[in-house]
Amino acid sequence: MHRLIIQPAPIRMGADPPTSAGRPLQFMAYLESTGEFVVQSHQPLADGARELLVRGHDPAALLTMRHAGKAYDSFLPRPIGVWAKVSYSEGAKTLLQSGAWVPFAGVRQTPTSERMGSMEPTPTQIG
Repeated sequence: MHRLIIQPAPIRMGADPPTSAGRPLQFMAYLESTGEFVVQSHQPLADGARELLVRGHDPAALLTMRHAGKAYDSFLPRPIGVWAKVSYSEGAKTLLQSGAWVPFAGVRQTPTSERMGSMEPTPTQIG
């Protein structure tokens, strides 16, 4: 089983707070077993699952998520392939909603490590 450990992403100096103007809070997700950075996202479990698939992880392998420093998981483990099919949205006047994930047309998926190169953040607290 794989577990993503998440923590809030740093906010740039001078940037509007994440909750203003409907901007969602971003989280950084790391694999608990290796400390490897997986993704920065407002939906780290779903986006992290898609990233793990791109990196060659087994879609049937179980995945869950935990906030850094907590002793309990946020979700029951489900197959990576199941989490990868989900997307979440939330608006200023609407509640959290889940739906099927649809990739952008014409966008080639590459692992985060290739897209970010040496700019990967370092976890400040895992476990």
